[in-house]
Amino acid sequence: MIVYNESFDRAIVELRKNLLEYQFDLVVRELKLPGYYFRQPGLVYYGHSFANRLKSFGSNVELLVKLFCLVEPVSRRSLEEIVSPSVVSDLLKLGLLIEEADQIATDQYCIVPYLGNYIISTLGTARSAAAFIGGQSYLLAPQIFSHPFESFLDLGSGSGLFAILAAS
Repeated sequence: MIVYNESFDRAIVELRKNLLEYQFDLVVRELKLPGYYFRQPGLVYYGHSFANRLKSFGSNVELLVKLFCLVEPVSRRSLEEIVSPSVVSDLLKLGLLIEEADQIATDQYCIVPYLGNYIISTLGTARSAAAFIGGQSYLLAPQIFSHPFESFLDLGSGSGLFAILAAS
C-alpha cells in the first residue's frame, strides 16, 4: 500500500524526470499504437504483442515499461542504473515498489501516462481500488473538457485523472 507524505516529494520528482528523460509517455503511445492511446489505460493486456518493438527502444526504456506498465519484476541493480539508489530506496519506503530477493516490482501498481501526466494506478484487483483507472474513464477524459468551465469537482472517480486534467 502506498503511504505518501511530503518526505517522498523528491523521489517522485526524480522518478518523473526519469520518465520524461526516457520519453515514457511517447513510448507507451507508440507501443499501444496511436489509435489505442485514448482507449485503454496501461499496457498490461498488450505485453505479449509488442515484445520485439519494445526492445527497439533500448534496455533502459524496456526496463521501465516492464516494471511500471507490465508489472514485471526487474533486478534492483538494473533499476538503480536508471533511477538513483536513494530514489529506489524512497520508492520502496513509499510502497510504490516492493523487493523480493534481488528483484524490484510494483505492488500491483502501474504508472499510466496520459498527455504528459503520470498517474499511479492499481490494476483494479489490488488492495486500493480507489486508484483504479478504468477504460470508461480513459474514454471520457478527452470529452469532459470540450466546454469551458470555471470550477470542477472530481469526487470518487478513482485515480483523480479528471482532477489532474482539469488542473492542467
